[in-house]
Amino acid sequence: MDYPELGSIIDDKYEIIDILGEGGTALVLKCTNIQTGNIYAIKRFIPERMSPVLKSRIFDEAKLTVKSNYIAKAIKTFKADGFFHQLLYFLPGRDLSDILNSGGPLDEQTSVYYALCMARAVADLTAAHSGIVITDLKPENSRIIDPSGKLVIFDLSCFEFAGKYPEFSQGTMPYAPPELINREILWQSTDIYSIGIILFEMLIGREEFNRISEQWSLNLRRGYKVNISAIESTYPDVFMIIDRAIEPDPSNRYNNADELITRLMPYYQSITGYSNAKIVSIKVILICENGKKLCLREGTTLIGRNIIDPNICHISERHCEIMVDRKTNVLIRDIGSKYGTSVNGDRIDHQWVNLSDNDVIELVDFKIRIRIA
Repeated sequence: MDYPELGSIIDDKYEIIDILGEGGTALVLKCTNIQTGNIYAIKRFIPERMSPVLKSRIFDEAKLTVKSNYIAKAIKTFKADGFFHQLLYFLPGRDLSDILNSGGPLDEQTSVYYALCMARAVADLTAAHSGIVITDLKPENSRIIDPSGKLVIFDLSCFEFAGKYPEFSQGTMPYAPPELINREILWQSTDIYSIGIILFEMLIGREEFNRISEQWSLNLRRGYKVNISAIESTYPDVFMIIDRAIEPDPSNRYNNADELITRLMPYYQSITGYSNAKIVSIKVILICENGKKLCLREGTTLIGRNIIDPNICHISERHCEIMVDRKTNVLIRDIGSKYGTSVNGDRIDHQWVNLSDNDVIELVDFKIRIRIA
């Protein structure tokens, strides 16, 4: 497929400013909305690689109603210039696959944290859509976001449902579990297997993982358990967690993502020294000039007219975002509001800016004071 020219316009609205890469079914383009200045990623699907089921699924993904700090789902699907496209928010950062390719193993704390992010994404998705299974969790579909360091997953177009045979998804070796490879009934624990394999890869490093996993394909088709003994002596506790997550029989794994989180979280706390209360050890409150107070939690909060006051028409529905990350940083960015966002009188754009206690955020002329304790 010929790559589009930089500067060309999609759907009379989105200017291509970079080509981010090519996947199995689509090109990924970095674009700016020429009307608002917002930055997006757009997937342009390659016609000859699209099956009828995929065409249906990319529209279905945009209809998912899940809201999660750990999922970046498609905003909308549309057809323009003879191609199907998906519009997504642009996520500054690096794919987990790129990180694994550029170095050795990740440290234990980081690896377990990323696995927790994946498990939370799966838990949030199944809470919103009972029985849904992502089926294609892999490092290539996982992105580490700057500056928070949080992992989010993207590309849900291969989703299937537990209790049914896979209709479309083939999964990706070596992350796909036996029931997906062998086209058998899927379980809610199907995604748990993939998280376990990715956690093993992070701990052992990609080069060694590739060497070991070359032998897995035939074993998986025969229902044998893959060998992860390489980390048993170094990480005996996390080895036991992974060992259960990757059981060939899905009924022997953790039943769902919540159960995996329950097992991973105490272990994460033990290696970091964090208690539940200390994972986010600050309190962030927005005090609006109309008297309204908003308490923010870890993650990204959308600030706009609906949350502030629906009657203030010069505040956009999607005006700005405020992020509280796991390192207790508080950051803000404008997301293409019509009249702009300022902090202490200085106009900001789509780049993240640090906030401090007692800073004043201005949405046009509406003032919000931030208190951080």
